[in-house]
Amino acid sequence: MGFARITISRPDARSPVIDVASTAIENEKRTLFEYLNKAGPPCVHELPDFRPALFHIAPGHRLCDSKLLFGPQRIVILPDRWTYRKARKQRGDFAMNGRVIAGCVALLLAILASANAQVPATQSDATLPEPGARGNADNVPFIGQRDPGGNPVRLAKATGHVSNYNEEKVPPYTLPDPLVMNDGRAVTTAQMWFNERRPEILKFYQTQIYGRIPENAPKMTWEEMETKLDSGIARTSGSNESGAPNGAIVKTIVGHMGDKSDGPAMKVTLYLPPEAKQPVPVLLSISFGFVPGGRGGQGRAQTAGSGKAEGNEAAKAAPARGPAAGFNSLGEVLGRGWAYASLNYGDIQPDRANAWNQGVVSLTLKEGQTQPAADEWGTISAWAWGISRAIDYLETNPAVNSKQVAITGASRLGKTVLWAGAQDQRVAAVFSVVSGEMGAALIRRDWGETLDDMAQNFSWQFAGNLQ
Repeated sequence: MGFARITISRPDARSPVIDVASTAIENEKRTLFEYLNKAGPPCVHELPDFRPALFHIAPGHRLCDSKLLFGPQRIVILPDRWTYRKARKQRGDFAMNGRVIAGCVALLLAILASANAQVPATQSDATLPEPGARGNADNVPFIGQRDPGGNPVRLAKATGHVSNYNEEKVPPYTLPDPLVMNDGRAVTTAQMWFNERRPEILKFYQTQIYGRIPENAPKMTWEEMETKLDSGIARTSGSNESGAPNGAIVKTIVGHMGDKSDGPAMKVTLYLPPEAKQPVPVLLSISFGFVPGGRGGQGRAQTAGSGKAEGNEAAKAAPARGPAAGFNSLGEVLGRGWAYASLNYGDIQPDRANAWNQGVVSLTLKEGQTQPAADEWGTISAWAWGISRAIDYLETNPAVNSKQVAITGASRLGKTVLWAGAQDQRVAAVFSVVSGEMGAALIRRDWGETLDDMAQNFSWQFAGNLQ
């Protein structure tokens, strides 16, 4: 028994999304809910990380007598001629001709080839645990949807775990004592912590969770590209403790990874208060590719790209995200007389599966190697490496107090700043925002997203050993 979540849309609507849940039945057939009929002409959608299978949509639906290819990266619906002829008479809003059919067939063949090339061998459904074997079995009917409380319900196929949001179904758990060594000895002094217990914990996370940085990680060469005074940057009202007028000195710095001129590069944008008479603290933000400031304030969409080339595919693949509406993070920081630095995570390493031939990781692979070793870095560890390299630059800038560097990031980048701060003791403070599972959340507490879900749905972010 398997489950999937499918999104169908109408191309003629601005917000044309209808979410449809499907439940697996024998012989790889699927039956969709009747309201799929409301979706209108189906479109192609991106949807990663699913095993390809052939679906049959239940007969009797005027617009649903179709075959659905559910590939690892796309969904395609191919209506038959009769369906479109009948629908054209009844609705008059779309038509089918030979050229369109040929185009659909060509697209189907291309996607089949892509599916066969990209999907790794997986454990067969027959040997997988039943959905609900772990977690909350009451939520099995809501897999791929939301439960009655509005919470997203996930299925971890390898373990049969189904998301739980019921306190009564949280199993008892015991948190390990961080001040007890693996051999049972108690940590009794600060020296014992720093010399023995801390390295023990770090090694576990480096080899089993996020992955260690390989020894051949590239060196970074920094180049200051531009310095300008931007008088249009506003200090947030009520927080301007320095009493200075609006504006900031804006520096654009590019870090070149490795020794090749066309190699990966990452851009850091540094905002300095122009009235500063001495080195100032700095907040370094790693983000999904937006200009700091916040929607409705200084924020605006930033072109995804590295310091050298626009159109970085890694950043394009990530959904647009930004600070909460009305909050001007840049203005808040500058208003206190601090500096602000921003870094786009996509410049360091793409945020998707099987992109190891790009970004910083590509520079560490040996001949014939297609992915990091099982104990080497996933993308979170690579992004954390990028944060530390940005701090390397900040240490060289006399306008910045390198003893007062704080870092911040949200979601998967909340995990990233926690990991960067744990490894790099130059970080004075960490502001981790909604880091969730595998971040600040308790892994042993069965609530919402779990380790099982992260290993299945975001495997590239972690060491291979996490599997």
